[in-house]
Amino acid sequence: MRGGCDCPAVSLRPTAPQPHPQSTSIAFSATMDQDMPVSSEYRVVKYNIVLTNLGDAYSPHTGVFVAPCNGTFYVGFSGVSLSGKDVLLHLVRNGQRLLSAFDNSGCQVPNEKDVRQCSGMASNALVLVLTTGDKLWVELPDGYGLHNALYHSYSTFHGALVSRE
Repeated sequence: MRGGCDCPAVSLRPTAPQPHPQSTSIAFSATMDQDMPVSSEYRVVKYNIVLTNLGDAYSPHTGVFVAPCNGTFYVGFSGVSLSGKDVLLHLVRNGQRLLSAFDNSGCQVPNEKDVRQCSGMASNALVLVLTTGDKLWVELPDGYGLHNALYHSYSTFHGALVSRE
């Protein structure tokens, strides 16, 4: 027992994905350790720093969460613009856009000199029903980039199973 908690110690060694029994919790939270520059293509945001991945349903290599069971999930995402730029993100399920997050308020500055030192932040979240195998990811449209830095965690993608169906 450590600090009043009789929780088992967590191993930092990678483990092979396990089947998802009814009692398994499903939750993930991930961030990034670097900027995503502006591009002329739509891109999946690969949140490569995993903070929580109960159930191993989120892949930092692909940026995709795959629902391991039928259920109701809470999912949220956020991003900070590159300095002097707007930010726009889309949450996508199986190729269909569900909702977006946009901000340009951080760049309303009185003169051009100050534009380079401003950023905007956008976030959104929802509760939705997913079926086993449904895929969710955050997409960054063409013409937009994301600001993030190691130890700051400005841009995040997170979700949790609320109830099994």
